[in-house]
Amino acid sequence: MSMTVDELCKDCPQEFKEYMTYAKGLEFEEAPDYKYMLGLFTRLAKKEAINLEDQLFDWNIRAVTIKKHP
Repeated sequence: MSMTVDELCKDCPQEFKEYMTYAKGLEFEEAPDYKYMLGLFTRLAKKEAINLEDQLFDWNIRAVTIKKHP
């Protein structure tokens, strides 16, 4: 709770800091702007050349790697 957004996101892409700052600033009863929030990560994926349509996620790759490990 006492950690700042800058500390929390120091080694993360800028979009994580923007997301956390936005979420932290929401009032309890305020509805989040999901389109904006999703857009942050969609923009990051595009910038990092990550294909969001291939249905291939890190946890899928890790699960296959673990199964192949002796």
